[in-house]
Amino acid sequence: MKESTYQAFYHLLFDHAKFGIVICDFEGIIIDVNPFFCNLVSYGKEELLKTNITVLLDPDEIAAQPLAIAEVMKGTTVLRDRRLRNSQGVFCQCEIHVQKLDEEKVLILVHDVSVRHEALRLSEEKCRRIVETAQEGIWEMDQDHRTVFVNRRMAEMLGYHESEMTGRTVESFMFEEDLPDHKKQMEKRHQGMDDCYERRFARKGGSACHARVAATSLRDEDGNFLGSFAFFTDISASKEKEETIVHLAEMVDSAPNSITIHGLDGTFLYANRKTFELHQYTAEEFGRINLHELDVPESEALINERIERIKKEGSAQFQVRHYRKDGSTFPLEVFVKTVEWKGIPALLSIATDITEREQIIAALRNSEERLMTLINASPDIICFKDTQGRWMLANNSILNLYCLKGVDYTGKSEFELADFTAPVFQEAFRNCQGSDDLAWEAGAASRTLETISDKDGNLHDFDVVKVPLFNPDGSRQGIVVFGRDISVLKNAESALRESEQKYRQIAENTSDVIWMMNREMKYTYVSPSVYKQRGYTQEEFLKLRLDEIYCPESYQLITELFYKSLELGRWIAGPMGCSRFCRRYCRTCHGRFCSAGFSDLCWRTCRQEFNPKQHSAGRHRKRSAMVRLVRV
Repeated sequence: MKESTYQAFYHLLFDHAKFGIVICDFEGIIIDVNPFFCNLVSYGKEELLKTNITVLLDPDEIAAQPLAIAEVMKGTTVLRDRRLRNSQGVFCQCEIHVQKLDEEKVLILVHDVSVRHEALRLSEEKCRRIVETAQEGIWEMDQDHRTVFVNRRMAEMLGYHESEMTGRTVESFMFEEDLPDHKKQMEKRHQGMDDCYERRFARKGGSACHARVAATSLRDEDGNFLGSFAFFTDISASKEKEETIVHLAEMVDSAPNSITIHGLDGTFLYANRKTFELHQYTAEEFGRINLHELDVPESEALINERIERIKKEGSAQFQVRHYRKDGSTFPLEVFVKTVEWKGIPALLSIATDITEREQIIAALRNSEERLMTLINASPDIICFKDTQGRWMLANNSILNLYCLKGVDYTGKSEFELADFTAPVFQEAFRNCQGSDDLAWEAGAASRTLETISDKDGNLHDFDVVKVPLFNPDGSRQGIVVFGRDISVLKNAESALRESEQKYRQIAENTSDVIWMMNREMKYTYVSPSVYKQRGYTQEEFLKLRLDEIYCPESYQLITELFYKSLELGRWIAGPMGCSRFCRRYCRTCHGRFCSAGFSDLCWRTCRQEFNPKQHSAGRHRKRSAMVRLVRV
């Protein structure tokens, strides 16, 4: 190639190159530059010539890493990343190749890598943003298992700041019981094996964080273990849900009710343990049974009808009877609801064994029947009313009294029942609410004496008791009315009073002495005639002891008769001699002992007046007497 041609080619390449070309001496003085470099630093060619190139370089970079001119003079090509300052003082990133051109000059090729660096910076920024905003935790450790890097999400998962985790071993964030399995995983990483698994980590507060781990082994070109890099997905919430589901399944399985899920065709899809126990089947045996086989014929005939009703209304409640494995049957109360099971429509059934309830109901029914028999057999009138005065229960006695036999009285007040009873009771029925109000106001049982006419117009006296009933919270519950016909009793009491008055007149006016004594043989009563016969007033006589009245032999005899009468419970008579009383009739009444009839036979025959106050000791007159005692 001719020299002129070579020079033309050189100038063409120099002027149109897409990179900067600078020729300078070994001192750094610029000798020549191409247009691209002038545009890059925003200087004219004339401004750059004879300028030292170090003026355009970042002084900090020069201080940190000199240009290495000595190496270039030896023929070594030097590659450096430098920042060039343009005329506005703005730096741009460049890649500089420096090589020896000849013995006096150096060739510097300048490539603008600002765009590439910016793209790299943007890429790094993007990656950093992805790492920082990722929902997965990122954790890098070195060959000694020490933390080199964690992203913010990883630190948040464990409740730390990134700086708190850096430098700590991975094992320091684990529970002791999980370390053996972690050791096995680390052996795989050292062998260059990647793996996915689940691991628990200890949060800062001590709680557990469950994570799914995707770990990758880091190795150098020679296969040496450098550490591990892993992504962590927090599955604590799903783990808690799984544990909750497990607990719920255990609770359902241990529930006291039978819980099943079956298809619309009666095929069982799920059954809990109680279901197997009630029906006496194993889980495997029960899984082969259809609902139609469990129901007794009466219940089985209603299955399709009930399923249609449940599909229409969403749920239903009813009672059925099921077969056990041994062929026996038992009652169930079932609540059924439509559900979806693994994408198909199904029915959820919750059944309760009501065998005991039916037995209790039967026992209560029998008890109520016996109680009603007793209530109806009572001659007293009995009625139970609610808080509004409406009759809820009444026995035969009150129904017969008010001519309401056969009338549906339940839920009716006396005002309403007045139209059904006999005319003689209608006015009383319309005005009886007042006595109920008095009982409610008193808050306790009230007692009144009421005169009630029967249907024939005969008047009867009733002892009426009204008892208000209250709930535990103090609210009203009802009122119970008891009434007893005491007409006969009142008549008997009147006759008794008349009889007592008659006999009292006899006792007060008889010439014989009548007295009463108690169990301690002390006088409690003596008739006034004692004064005529003995000279004592009634008050004086009642203060005397028995041994002050009788002589010793008579005192002994009457004491014997007293206790014998107490033992035999009848009249006992016996003669005795006494200087003070001649004849005595003794009896007992209601546990109180009475001596009646001091008939002095000698007095009647001799007509002699005898006064014990005129007697002196040792001068007792002997008189015959008859003593009679009785215990009643």
